[in-house]
Amino acid sequence: MHIVSTINSQTRSTEDVPVVLVTLDGTKKFLPRPESYEDMNELVRAHYKVDAHAALQFMVSTLDVCQGESVEVTEAAYPLLASLLDSVSVTVVPNGRVQAIPTPSATPPLHADDEVENDQEELDYLDEAETSRALVPKLESEDEEVIRGSQYGGADDPNTLFDDDEDEDDSDRAPPVIPKKEAKKPAKVRVTREEEDEDEEVPQQRTTKREAPSAKTEVKVKAEVKTRVSPSKASASHSPSKPRSAANRSQDAADSSQAPASEKDERFKVSITGPRPGQKAEFVTRGGHLVRKVLGGVCKTFNLDIDRAKLMLLVSVQGEEDDEIAYFECAQDDTVKQSGINPNSKLVVRVEDDEEGDEEEED
Repeated sequence: MHIVSTINSQTRSTEDVPVVLVTLDGTKKFLPRPESYEDMNELVRAHYKVDAHAALQFMVSTLDVCQGESVEVTEAAYPLLASLLDSVSVTVVPNGRVQAIPTPSATPPLHADDEVENDQEELDYLDEAETSRALVPKLESEDEEVIRGSQYGGADDPNTLFDDDEDEDDSDRAPPVIPKKEAKKPAKVRVTREEEDEDEEVPQQRTTKREAPSAKTEVKVKAEVKTRVSPSKASASHSPSKPRSAANRSQDAADSSQAPASEKDERFKVSITGPRPGQKAEFVTRGGHLVRKVLGGVCKTFNLDIDRAKLMLLVSVQGEEDDEIAYFECAQDDTVKQSGINPNSKLVVRVEDDEEGDEEEED
């Protein structure tokens, strides 16, 4: 802009002064002349109070090509005319800017909120997993029970009872009975009771649980009965004691197998007498352990040869006049429960070619 004073014609600018006269709503201001349309827009908004949503139009009428009419200076033409602009009239266009259509507040964005919800659900799931993991108590090892005995005859420590849970080998424990999951059809199973037989319609999945204890009632002891009878009783002509002892043996075994299959395999105590005088001890075992494991612990305690030793179960049977004691050999491949060994049962260890095992000691 070249400026000449109206008071003194000698006062004039010798060079172009980079200012522009801006008129808006009747207010005129000299402002620095920007070189770009964006800078001009920001400059006017900075010096005038203009609505943020309003658009600005820059009008020029002082150029000769305008012929006295107001002509809008577009954004594309502004950089080309910037050095020629002396006076600019600004027009405010309310709501002149193009705005995006607003989304109603009742309709949330589809994808963003879904992602937030999925992330929140994942965080909640992780929190619940951590909480449940923290609430699970740590399993503690079962306290071992130490029982004091009297005479142990050859044990390393005569005051400590042998517990066959120590140094337990998986091979010495009888394999568990696993029910068949694929069997769905019901099957008839004959359940043997004391006085009557009856057919029950039960699912086959449950019959496997019943078969486990019922199978144990068939054969509990794989040995012949050796009954010790006094000389006066040996002279009797009839001897109905053998079939009765077998029946009693089956009944005793049946009583020991009445517990449900799902019952916990609790430890219990049995009394075992060795073949030599003074050898007597109490042992802690479980019904699921093999007889071989119990016999191994007994032989270790009494310093016996396990290849020649046999474990005999003492059972009281009804004789002709009084009750008699019968000896049943426990098969090493059977479990303690299958052999009819119950809590507080009395057993005797016999060694082949050893005559000292004929004597029995009672508590």
